Amino acid sequence: MNASPTLNGQSPRFDTFLFAPVGEDRNGTLVSVLSALARFGVDPWHEAEALTDLPKTDAADRLDKMILALADVPSASADHHGIATRLIALLPQAGTRETGVRNMAGPMSLEQRNQVIVWTAVTLIFLIGHAMIPQSDTDASGGDPSGAVSAPLTRPGSQTP
Repeated sequence: MNASPTLNGQSPRFDTFLFAPVGEDRNGTLVSVLSALARFGVDPWHEAEALTDLPKTDAADRLDKMILALADVPSASADHHGIATRLIALLPQAGTRETGVRNMAGPMSLEQRNQVIVWTAVTLIFLIGHAMIPQSDTDASGGDPSGAVSAPLTRPGSQTP
């Protein structure tokens, strides 16, 4: 799944679960977990977090009861337990806190990890080398590094020896 921006400041780690379909309502509109939870007046992200913290069977039972109570989604009542089990499998594992783009993009391969290490080392060597070079306002010949020629300052009308 591609990285997605946050919705109302919420982490995208529950997107797969929250945007999964539950069934069609009486109007033929596809109802997602997000819209189903919102119909109960429940904050979908808080509920997803709570379900993640439960054992899988307890989470499936809790979600199963909610799906069964969706009176306006008759297609879900036929297989409410199967739908709940399928949806709970989409939640991230309890105790994992997927944050940042790296986790959303998936694990790094060994080659990618080595590239990061090499480029970090090259950058550090460059920065340390740059810091060790003495900085001077004049070039090696003692002149102005801009190449401008400077003349001694004299007062107007006075002569220089």
